[in-house]
Amino acid sequence: MAITRAVIFALHVAILTPAASPYAAILIGNRDWLEPKDVVKYGSVFLIGCFLLYLLIGMPLANLIY
Repeated sequence: MAITRAVIFALHVAILTPAASPYAAILIGNRDWLEPKDVVKYGSVFLIGCFLLYLLIGMPLANLIY
């Protein structure tokens, strides 16, 4: 279970790097939609939010179930 959580968290990091995610490449490459700095800014906020959710909800729930 811990490995699965680590992989899911690593997938969320992909939003910040265009080489790791086709969606990030589309967002960063198309400057009509967003500026690249905005993608990094909003992606970082999303990443921190997901990390906090995993810590506060995911870990206790996984310990309760397993």
